Amino acid sequence: MNVRADIAEMLRQGLANHVIARRLHTSPARVQQAREALGIPNLPLGPRAASSVEELFAARTEPLPGGHLKWTGTSHNGACKVRWQDRHYSAHMVAFRIRTGRDPIGRARTSCDMPGCVAPAHVSDQAERVRDKATYNALFGGLL
Repeated sequence: MNVRADIAEMLRQGLANHVIARRLHTSPARVQQAREALGIPNLPLGPRAASSVEELFAARTEPLPGGHLKWTGTSHNGACKVRWQDRHYSAHMVAFRIRTGRDPIGRARTSCDMPGCVAPAHVSDQAERVRDKATYNALFGGLL
């Protein structure tokens, strides 16, 4: 069997068949055939213990053109949420932490023009927004 390189890479990363199928717009059966052809064992049944909240975040996002990330996980009152080790995190907070290595100061939210984007490069915290506004005002005379 000729295995697609993108499927093989994601299998080697330890992702589940349904996650790979959803991200690559293919069938779970095709991913399973690739798994068998490569000799990669199936994941254990039931929820797999994630090693970090960042791993859960990655499993619940889907890349979009322009570097955007679509949240495919659960939402509560319009907010993208992930639960790990009995604690709830906003997807924007996790995305910010992935990019900066620290928790956000104030609320983390999308800074690009795509509503709901959770790409780490497209999420800012309150401190960054205040800094960016001050920089803009200094450069352009407070027109913002």
